Amino acid sequence: MCPQVPEVYAAGEKITRRRTLYCVGAYGIVARNGKVLVKGMVWGDDIIIRNEYLIESANAIALIVSEVLFHATSCLCFLQLNGLYATMLPFCMVAAD
Repeated sequence: MCPQVPEVYAAGEKITRRRTLYCVGAYGIVARNGKVLVKGMVWGDDIIIRNEYLIESANAIALIVSEVLFHATSCLCFLQLNGLYATMLPFCMVAAD
């Protein structure tokens, strides 16, 4: 199964991977589209949209050193095809604990 993969971003570093579901991990503050995201908050939920024109293209930026968890689209497709989609529910519960 697809693991939750944490990455650490330095203050001011851009988070640019497209077609990915992100979650702010155990620490950090991230900004995207004028919103401030903190521990346990998610962005990139538009990965389920197939029309590229409708997908938000804005990058995020770490405001302080930030741990970010992510799942790529290919991973979510694997989970869905194998009937394991419910395993995504605790995705950010791990980060928020």
